[in-house]
Amino acid sequence: MKQIILLPLLVITICFQSMHAQSLNFGVKAGGQLIHMTHINDSKDAILYHGGAFLEIPVADRLSIQAELLCSAQGVNDSESDDFKQRNFYLQLPVMAKFQVWKGLSVHAGAQAGWLMSAHLKVDDGESKDSYENKDDFKEFDYGVLAGAEYLITKNLGIGARVNWGLSEVFEASDKPRQHTFQAYVSYRFKGAKF
Repeated sequence: MKQIILLPLLVITICFQSMHAQSLNFGVKAGGQLIHMTHINDSKDAILYHGGAFLEIPVADRLSIQAELLCSAQGVNDSESDDFKQRNFYLQLPVMAKFQVWKGLSVHAGAQAGWLMSAHLKVDDGESKDSYENKDDFKEFDYGVLAGAEYLITKNLGIGARVNWGLSEVFEASDKPRQHTFQAYVSYRFKGAKF
């Protein structure tokens, strides 16, 4: 357990020591996402949302490490109608290496951990609407890998797209379903913070 706690602290310390007086880029981002859950019968993908904050730490000329803290709505819809909707809310921590390919254009890849905050099955039969808490049906921890690209329209405003490929099982009772997402987002960075 001590190694699990000490490893991230060691990585952060090395990053901070390597940058000295370099600028940190921090900001906010938000956007939509297409959620696909594998091995779920009678379901279709859902279009939901995500948003949060990020911190970018330069480590070399065109290379940086970016960490994010996001709130993410995930789930699926009933394939026949919209009577049933599963909605799960996660707190996610993506960490990635970011490489500037061309002026304003960067690509990134890394890993993501997520913690399930809440889960509800929403039922709307046309006459009444109900919501049932079913968090116990899902695993509390989720992880995966990610890759994407971002383009800075101005020094502060950017647009981006990312694919998150879930590697962990979603349900407590089954080892097959996994979550995959495609994200499109807008970001705004506040530049110039010195360490």
